Amino acid sequence: MKKLFWLGACLLALWGRSVKAQVTNPEIAVVRVYEYETWVELVIVRGPDQSEILKFDSGTTEKNLTKSGKGYYSALFKLYQEGYSLQSTFTATPTAAGSFTTLLFVKAPKP
Repeated sequence: MKKLFWLGACLLALWGRSVKAQVTNPEIAVVRVYEYETWVELVIVRGPDQSEILKFDSGTTEKNLTKSGKGYYSALFKLYQEGYSLQSTFTATPTAAGSFTTLLFVKAPKP
């Protein structure tokens, strides 16, 4: 009988922890990528009042491809350092003005 009581108590404790973990909302970051012919603009939003805009050169020359690669690297590396992981991407139909992509990053909630 004691074993059954302890087993029930342990299961109840574990169940309570999993419910608590589900209640905590994860932090998200939305990155909007605007790629134009000669430049790139990233809009990074971490909350209602937390946004930043990064702009860097782009294009088909080796110099501009390197600049855009470094721009993407520094922005995405910063998100990974903050604990975010890429969750999903959304790509819009390219237009004459450029192409638009949205990246969704999620930071797992702390237990």
